Amino acid sequence: MDFLIFLTMEMNETDAAGMTAADSGSRIDWLRSSVSERVATVAILSNSLVVFLMLFPSLPEKAVEILWLLDGIFNIYFIYEAAVKIGLYRKAYFRKLGNLFDFSLVVLVIVAACEGMYESASGLYVLRIVRLMKMVSAFSRMDEFQRLFGKITVAFRASMGIIMMMGALVFMLAVVMTIFYAHEDPDHFGNPLLSIYTVLRLVTLEGWYEIPDTLASNEDVTRAFVSRLVFTAIVIFGGIFGISFITSTVTDKLAEDDNQKILDKLDALERQLAGLKNTSATSDRNAARADSSSVAEGAGCSTGS
Repeated sequence: MDFLIFLTMEMNETDAAGMTAADSGSRIDWLRSSVSERVATVAILSNSLVVFLMLFPSLPEKAVEILWLLDGIFNIYFIYEAAVKIGLYRKAYFRKLGNLFDFSLVVLVIVAACEGMYESASGLYVLRIVRLMKMVSAFSRMDEFQRLFGKITVAFRASMGIIMMMGALVFMLAVVMTIFYAHEDPDHFGNPLLSIYTVLRLVTLEGWYEIPDTLASNEDVTRAFVSRLVFTAIVIFGGIFGISFITSTVTDKLAEDDNQKILDKLDALERQLAGLKNTSATSDRNAARADSSSVAEGAGCSTGS
């Protein structure tokens, strides 16, 4: 609170403090630069690395103490960041969802630390990793990122029908599997959600032979053969052809823009070649006409002689 009062006085009562407008502006610029997106991103990355290292249980005691110290330093910086931004932007600070999220984390950490649960407060800092998504806004200004995002959107729309068809197929198979195999293998087909998860495993070729072998061991020869046949069909048509078809569709759409550029360049070259041929043909015709005119003039002169 004292820091906020000081910051407000710096911005609104500079004349009373005997400071010039240039000095006040430079201090405000320095405060803004100290909580800029670049500095905050570096702090978030560093704090995320600290949290990552703190999760190793076999660290030396000295290393753990250093990590706790670094975590406390980042704790102070994030409080400082929130205080500076509130002092600079006032009510406008709370109009952004990202700022509200940051401020809520600061409050939760302070409350948890005051309650003597600093370890829990440190755990809350894991949520700060979500702030790394702010870097996406910086990447979104890059032309290559916008082009790639546009390609992904087009590819997703192009494969939407295939994805919906695969989803309906998985849902249907999950219902059928639950009806026939719920009692024989409740771990994989005990309810429709488990069956959906199992079918997705089969489609991605995960456990495609272990699950039917487990079922076949508890069935008679005929039923075991049918079960293996059904699971083989799921793997072939869903896992091999289905996933491959979706992958090829997405790949084609991602490369379609580049292919179109190449085709446009080839069309432009063809037009240029056609223009050169027309120009050459016109020049040849003009030269032929000039030659014929010269020959005619020469013949006229010979006749006159």
